[in-house]
Amino acid sequence: MEPTQGRLFWQEHPYDRVPIMTLRQQIVGVAQEPKLLGMTVHQALEYPLRLRNLSPNEIENRVKVCLAEMAIPDGWLTKTEPQLSAGQRQWIAIARGMIAQPTVLLLDEPTAYLDAGLIQQLTECLMQLDPAPTVIIASHNIRWIQGLCGSALYLADRRGQWFDRPDWSNLQAQLTQARQQLATEWDEPV
Repeated sequence: MEPTQGRLFWQEHPYDRVPIMTLRQQIVGVAQEPKLLGMTVHQALEYPLRLRNLSPNEIENRVKVCLAEMAIPDGWLTKTEPQLSAGQRQWIAIARGMIAQPTVLLLDEPTAYLDAGLIQQLTECLMQLDPAPTVIIASHNIRWIQGLCGSALYLADRRGQWFDRPDWSNLQAQLTQARQQLATEWDEPV
């Protein structure tokens, strides 16, 4: 995708000159409504590792570590997407993103379908990633991200405001105001 304005760089190189396979192996995105691509949970966890041509032993070791760290029950391993709840699919997609050990991990609303216990577990997992990637989170869950993030970009009206040391209560107020304005524009109750 080309930027609408400005220039993008990846590790000091113009983004459009970096081989696409390099980008795909170093930047992993996890969608809010992820898909398992017709695979079982076990196959979905192995998939990014197979794409990286890792040895079967390395794949097996990483999957074992991921299953333990993410507390994924053995009973899930043979299940496919229709057999999992939205929260379970989201959890597996997050695990699939982390198992790849990317340089940058993009998470789109990662807590949307997770209960409080899994949100706490996700927090712990993200803080313990080794090697630690840059994690970019798109979220409306200000209370959750304030414990994780040292900086924030607030997006509104196609413009962004960068905060190095965010005033989280101010960001929450801006988000609430934006939701109220949107509800008013759509003529919906808040």
